[in-house]
Amino acid sequence: ERLYDELALSAPVNHAFINHHLRLDGYAAEQLLAMVAMRDHAFLAAHWFGNDLADTLNIEVRQGFSMQEDTSDIRFVGDHRMAHGVFRFARGFPGAHFTRFDTARTRVVAVDGASRPVLLHMAWGDGRIVLCSAPLAFTNYNLLKDRNARFAAAALSLLPPRPLWWDEYLKAGRTENSSFFRFLLSQPALKWALYLAEALLVL
Repeated sequence: ERLYDELALSAPVNHAFINHHLRLDGYAAEQLLAMVAMRDHAFLAAHWFGNDLADTLNIEVRQGFSMQEDTSDIRFVGDHRMAHGVFRFARGFPGAHFTRFDTARTRVVAVDGASRPVLLHMAWGDGRIVLCSAPLAFTNYNLLKDRNARFAAAALSLLPPRPLWWDEYLKAGRTENSSFFRFLLSQPALKWALYLAEALLVL
């Protein structure tokens, strides 16, 4: 709706998506990038950006699945670094990093302990896109460790000061057991039928 509202587009906003997997289909990716091209900014943090969005942005992310790999260190790079020092995160990072991106419109802002890009700043039309392959850096647990909140603050400072639209729709949500018996117990009639069947078996 906002994309076709000229009055709404006259006041650019920031979009923030932080999740393990960013599952934007082709239409949703197209709409988001159209708003970015019209001066909006987007902050996208994920281990996987989906085929449609990744193909359009010409990016590729690879994960290091080795348990021995230590990719929990992140540091800013470049002449004008957002923050100095090395930020150390808890183990459990999948080692996701960018292996392909459009160098003509993209600059590397931060790298991991193996000097592989994990934070990119990309021009897109009249707007900008910030891509991060380490969404776990923005979890409560990691933000409270050492100086890690400074990393999150510096990364988010790549967005200009303006209203922020926070994504809740694409969140993974609460993980629950989806077994057959859980469904039976969630329905009162089926639950009593199950109890009755168990009682008959006992008798």
